[in-house]
Amino acid sequence: MKNSFSAAAVAEALGVSINTVYRAINHSGLVKSTTQQRILDYIRENYPDRPTETNHNDTRTITVLTQIKPKYYWQESIDEMRAALEEYPSGALRLRTIFYAGVRNENALCDALSQLSPETTDALIVVPVGSGKGSSIIKQLAEQIPVLALCDYGDYGSHCLGVHGNGRAEGEEAANMVALSSAKTKRVLVLRSMHDSKLVDDRISGFRACLANRPGCSIAGELDLSDIVNGDYNYHSTLPAMIARQIADYFADHPGDDINCFYISDGLIAPVCSAQIKLGRPDIRCFGHEHNDIVQRFFESGIKGGSVRSDIRAQSRLAIHIIADKLLYGRDPESQISITPFESCLIDN
Repeated sequence: MKNSFSAAAVAEALGVSINTVYRAINHSGLVKSTTQQRILDYIRENYPDRPTETNHNDTRTITVLTQIKPKYYWQESIDEMRAALEEYPSGALRLRTIFYAGVRNENALCDALSQLSPETTDALIVVPVGSGKGSSIIKQLAEQIPVLALCDYGDYGSHCLGVHGNGRAEGEEAANMVALSSAKTKRVLVLRSMHDSKLVDDRISGFRACLANRPGCSIAGELDLSDIVNGDYNYHSTLPAMIARQIADYFADHPGDDINCFYISDGLIAPVCSAQIKLGRPDIRCFGHEHNDIVQRFFESGIKGGSVRSDIRAQSRLAIHIIADKLLYGRDPESQISITPFESCLIDN
């Protein structure tokens, strides 16, 4: 008997496509009855722990909590989750989405979390994870509801599962992009966006270690932006001006330092690039963790650099598989799961 269900293995054994296997499992009505029966009989015989019939009155609800009007890669995440759910018996699971206004808007996050209870949801996926008061509520909910957090920024207790990118590998990739850029010198100022974050610590650690082994590259210092980043601000107007002041003060305190690269520990490429424009220094290359298209937009304004981010599709699919296997089959994975795949982009000419 095989340990875990594999649609690909079923398709190969029966000489049908993987889509046909999923359609048969989901009772879509798009498969010949004889073919569907053959597929379901094979699954019952070889995967007895996987149900092939579903009581639609016993549907389990997976709630996804994410930002309102999400950047399209969060919508990409939700779309991937919906696609992953199609791999499970039809009617067994449904996806419910709750939007809230901004990852750092504590009141909005708490209002959204107040809609949740063990009676309304069987599992919770948070994309991305907030901090402070909101995260403490998530931790309390995790004692009653299985919680799975994507891009995990903190400790949510033993009841909370975490799926996140490999921070050290992401930092190393960013260091490689710095080294491959066309800048003659690579004197890098590290911009820390969050304090007390293992993900950020891992990224900076990986970046520093990797850059140290690249000829012609060095770290100028580290500028901590966590206080202003975690405050009340407007991402597109207030924050760039605040960052510009911080960077200008650093340059004033280090007048002889030939800095020509920024490394951003987390998701601030857009406001930092805006700050560079305000400072009149688009010649400084900007590397960090943001969606590639954002970097490309600033490239049009004369900014050069690169970005790296975890593969949100891989994270989202893994999240659904973990939650679905827990709800339907009672399988408990490791408490923290890290994936290495990430997407990177270098814009430098």
